[in-house]
Amino acid sequence: MKKLTKAVLAILVVASSITACKKGEGDPSISLRSRASRVAGEWTVDTQDMKSDYSGTSTGSSGYTGSSTEKITPTTYSMTNTSGGVSVTTTGIVSSHKYTFEKEGTWTHEFNYTTEKTQDDSQSGFTDITKTTEVHTITESGVWNFLGKVQADTKNKEEMSVSTTDMKHVTVSTILNTFGFGGNNTVTTYSSTTTDINTDEPNSNVGVWKITTLKNKEMIVEAVGKSTFNSTTTSAASSSNSTSNSSFSADITFSQE
Repeated sequence: MKKLTKAVLAILVVASSITACKKGEGDPSISLRSRASRVAGEWTVDTQDMKSDYSGTSTGSSGYTGSSTEKITPTTYSMTNTSGGVSVTTTGIVSSHKYTFEKEGTWTHEFNYTTEKTQDDSQSGFTDITKTTEVHTITESGVWNFLGKVQADTKNKEEMSVSTTDMKHVTVSTILNTFGFGGNNTVTTYSSTTTDINTDEPNSNVGVWKITTLKNKEMIVEAVGKSTFNSTTTSAASSSNSTSNSSFSADITFSQE
């Protein structure tokens, strides 16, 4: 009888420890893999809905404020930017969007998409059409770590900090202009490449991801974050400073093959 009681207690202890692994509402009730093991790996972004607010100042200017909404699916990209009472929407095609988390606490992100915009200024027999195609490649990397029970309504390892230390955004632009009169048109092509690179200290550009679901091949997070960027431009004649601030909130769903 004593052996049976001990066996039952052992089973209850094991069951209790396994159930304790459930942190998010959508987590499995029982999992034999640690939470870090389930986060680790390559994840494809299925959906991403993000809202951002930003502001900035620079030497000799009155500053600026704005907001944006961004919606991403496995194949489509859409962003509406509003500043100064004017809204502009950009749409595009997504070719790849992945995050990779390493168990030891580093991560990488690669996002590739293409946008196209056509502006038609033709009038009175004149043809003036400009088509702009931009191929975007964004790569980021940084560090991540589980958070403890920070708030009263959160659990240990339910949230994770995701800090960006390096970001590179390469844009390859192709501008096709068709210009002429009476059908006699000339087509001119312009191409250019711009590269934006940011390097930050850990925890200066950080987001907090609340993981509401973490299953074998599915992860759902509610993310919030903010960042500040300061820069100084100096020439022989003058020096100028600029500061930009941004905050965001996002709902992101991931899947694995």
